[in-house]
Amino acid sequence: KILVAGLGWAMAELILTRLVFLWVGARGVEFDWRYIQKSLDANISLVHFITLACLVWTWTRKDTTQSSGLTGVLGLVLAVACYKGVLVSTASHFLQLGSWVTLLQDAVMSF
Repeated sequence: KILVAGLGWAMAELILTRLVFLWVGARGVEFDWRYIQKSLDANISLVHFITLACLVWTWTRKDTTQSSGLTGVLGLVLAVACYKGVLVSTASHFLQLGSWVTLLQDAVMSF
């Protein structure tokens, strides 16, 4: 159930944000590293959404609601995971990171 929810969530995000860019741009004659970065970013997003679905599932289980410490930690991790995109883009803007380093930072934040 969790894997299906995570994959569905990631597929909807992929279709709505990246599909047109990859379909139009990657079919062209010339090669550009942007398309490799976008495909790696899509894989990182897939892992992120599956992790987010697992966090929601763990948070809603009955045996974790009895432990207030675990519920607080899960709530904090879930809040940080929901705002991961904002945190990564803000950090890359203020630190003036390149596109590959930002991609690496996004991957580290997802795991």
